[in-house]
Formats: sequence, C-alpha cells, structure tokens
Amino acid sequence: MERLLLPLIIILIVLPVIFLLMLNNLNYNTTKSINRFTVKIKHILVKIVLFISPIPAVLALILLLIFSSAIIDVLIFLCVMTTAILLFGIMLMLYKLEVDSDTLRFRSFFGMTKCLNTADIDKIVETEHGLTIFKNSGSKFATLSPSCLHYDNFIKYCHKNGLIIKSKIKHQITKFSLFLNAMRVIFKIGIFVGVFIIILTISLYFVNKSLSFTEHLLIAVGGSVFFTLLLLLASLPLPLKGIRYITKQEKYFGISFNEEMQKHNVREINYVSYEWFVSVRMSRIIVFRRGYLSAVLSSKQSGRNIVTSEINVLVNDGKKIKLVGHPKTIEELREWITS
Repeated sequence: MERLLLPLIIILIVLPVIFLLMLNNLNYNTTKSINRFTVKIKHILVKIVLFISPIPAVLALILLLIFSSAIIDVLIFLCVMTTAILLFGIMLMLYKLEVDSDTLRFRSFFGMTKCLNTADIDKIVETEHGLTIFKNSGSKFATLSPSCLHYDNFIKYCHKNGLIIKSKIKHQITKFSLFLNAMRVIFKIGIFVGVFIIILTISLYFVNKSLSFTEHLLIAVGGSVFFTLLLLLASLPLPLKGIRYITKQEKYFGISFNEEMQKHNVREINYVSYEWFVSVRMSRIIVFRRGYLSAVLSSKQSGRNIVTSEINVLVNDGKKIKLVGHPKTIEELREWITS
C-alpha cells in the first residue's frame, strides 16, 4: 500500500503546480467593453485555492516518511482532502459566462456548456448574492456572483440592451449591514480553516490514541472556534475604519447615514451616484458623501496580481487621509471625486 501511496501523494503535490501554470496562461485581463467580455471567478481566488490544495498531500508525505504504514488511514484521508480542494479549484477555473454581442455562452462549475440568445431571456433577478438569468422556458440559465471579474460589465450590458434587472433585495443598507457584509468573507475563511482544523485534529486520533476520541473532538472544536474568533478580531480594523469615516461625515453634515440610504432607496452595498459613493470589497468599507472630500492628492495603481491599491485624499477640513482598498474601488473613487 505504501508503494501505491507514495507516487499518488507526489502526483497530488505536482498537479496543483501544473494547474497554477495553466492559470497564469489564461486571460484574466480586465476590459471596459460591454459588448464582448467574460464573467468569471477572479484570478486571485482561484490561485489561493490551488496554493492551499497541496498542503494536506505535503503533510501526508511527511507523515509517510516518518511513521510509514502505521497511519495508513490518515494518509488516505489527507490525499482525499487534497483531491477535494484541487477539484474545487478546477471547478472555479471552469466557471465562466462569455458575452459576445447578442450571444451568452455559460460554462458551469462542472464543465457543462450552454448558449442563450438575449431574445430568449425571460428575466434577470438580482439578490444580495448576485444575478440569476432565467430563460423563456422558466428554467435557470446562469447565476453570477458580484465578486466575479466583469460582473459590472454585465450590469451595463443589460442596461444597454434593455434587459431589465428585477431586484429582490428587501432592505435598504445601514451601517450595520455594511459591517456584516464586510465581515462575511472573513467569517467564511474562518469557518473553512476551522473545519480543516477539526478534520486534521480528529485524524491525529488515529496516530496517537493517548487521548480519547471525545477529547480530540473537544480540542478540535475549541481550536477551530478560537482560530475563527481570532481571525475575526484581527480583521475588525478593516471595516471599522470605514464605519468611523461614516460617523465623522454624519457629524460633519448633520445627517444620519441610515436615513440617507432609506431616502435614496439604496439597497446595494456597491452603489455610486453623484451624491454618494458606497463600496464594500475585501472587508473594507469605503463610503463618502459629495462635499466631504475635496481633492485627490495621489493614487497608487495596481498591476494584475496586486491585491490592493491606495489613494491619498484631502478632506474639506484640511486633513489628509490614506485609503486602501480593492483596485477597482480605488479607481472608481478617484473618478468619482474628480467628476
């Protein structure tokens, strides 16, 4: 069995590297075109999943070299875990919606492809989680997440081609809802890593049975909860900085942010109008009202693989502040200030 496991583990370590090289050759360049573009999972997210995938296999290789066949069940489990994460990364690579004039071509997470003409679209429904496209037959054609590359291009494409987007977002946004949306990604990461800790700790029960299964389970759950809480606490400064700037503007203008959002019927966490700029990306909240920022002092543009950009702006009271956020958010904010 060991002879079979060793080459299998090596293959599972090498495969993610191959897919990472393939990923770098795929076209992830952004475009402003609203006639021809591709909506797909962002490059950085796929890359993170592929980077994580070989970790259980590497751990299995280390355990195999140290403990040999005494922990065969754990080795198999770790190989299965690497396979599952790798398959998830491949599914993310497959998922895309190609838009070419009047033709939509959608490829699902499982590689199944289907085409649709805009004339055959029955409706497009928007929820807090994204857009769902329905065919005239009533069946679902595709679902798009707001975190996808070129998601905004598709929104503009719909407006240009007279495709009405029906909103099912029920409530206007508030400071609290912005905070929850900002922390959602961090919470999901914490849950994902927490589950990994639980599985790994329980697996170690088969290696060292000096503790009972119940004790291993308690340690695993306690460790995962502790890590998730620690991650959430460490990430709190990211959204709280944005909430602090909202509070300052409320005092500056003598307004209530929640009432303003209700008055303008704002239901999207990424909303831009002449009066308001609202954006929640990468757990950062960037919200400003027209008249609070007076000028852009400098901005640092990002390349393709840079996660964040920054901009230095001047507030009306003469203070200079530096904002860090998603490259797209920073670029939109710069254009909004100077418009």
